[in-house]
Amino acid sequence: SISFSWVVKGAVYLHCLGSYHLILQHYVIPIFLYELTGRCTSFISLRNIPPKIPFETMRKITTYFNTAESDYKLDPSYEDTEKTAIKSNVTIFKDLQKFQSVGLVVPVDAQFMYFAAINSKSCRLTALG
Repeated sequence: SISFSWVVKGAVYLHCLGSYHLILQHYVIPIFLYELTGRCTSFISLRNIPPKIPFETMRKITTYFNTAESDYKLDPSYEDTEKTAIKSNVTIFKDLQKFQSVGLVVPVDAQFMYFAAINSKSCRLTALG
């Protein structure tokens, strides 16, 4: 998933609840609800972390995909190991691979983005993307 710079107590509680549902159910939920409705009026940041994909790169996703249903056509010029590689296409392809690494984009009719590019296939947004 994409992290937007903050790890807060609520996220830690929910992670524990998801991981240890049966064991911590009676301990985590009351604490979490108390933090939301009790004395705590704002989240406390436990740790600031950089996002997995820089915001500048995330903003480019709308230029690559005009609509949520559109496919982005690839060809061998997007793969930097090919002799026909074009620098601007390689840059776009690296962005698309970053999107794939966090589950925003998937290749169409190929197992990996590399094969989608080499075989002139396409990629599309996932439901999360």
